[in-house]
Amino acid sequence: MFGLGVSVGWAERERCPSPSVGVAGWASLSLCPSYALHDFASPHRVTAAWVARHPDDLAARRNLAETLLTSGQTAAARDALAALLGPATATPALPPETMAALRLLELAALTRLAGDGDAAATPALPARRAELRALLDAQPDDFALGWTFDGTRHYLATDPAFAPHRDALSALFAAADQGRDALRAQLRRMP
Repeated sequence: MFGLGVSVGWAERERCPSPSVGVAGWASLSLCPSYALHDFASPHRVTAAWVARHPDDLAARRNLAETLLTSGQTAAARDALAALLGPATATPALPPETMAALRLLELAALTRLAGDGDAAATPALPARRAELRALLDAQPDDFALGWTFDGTRHYLATDPAFAPHRDALSALFAAADQGRDALRAQLRRMP
């Protein structure tokens, strides 16, 4: 065992890096075949086990928030993202690239929850979009997120619960790949 609740055999079968090597190990899980084949549950289990043992590991907590979203735990993803994006006293300051990427994930989670009738999600959406726009407005022209959303995009494109929001979210994540101005323009198109 790695001490993370996963077996050596699982990582070897998946040709994933060993989580026992620390952050580099679990962070690379997004590159292992199970994630590439959109088996979102396996990387989520490993990341959740890592965070349980290392709750102050911000990089792991960022990964956990995304794996919560892509494993269908949308409300938990919203809560994890809110904790990461909350007041500076709650977590150390995050770089703008990370904040923007996490805001995108938060917008996806809130959109889904609002569509499901979550009373808190609907009023939060305009404020979160405004926060992302303000963050982007404060960045230089060449600002880029530097975060790949391949797994998240696939999940949003294939999970039936996201069907009503698929076009808007796909356009939003595609704009993120194109840079600050494209993302700002896409956010302006949203209500």
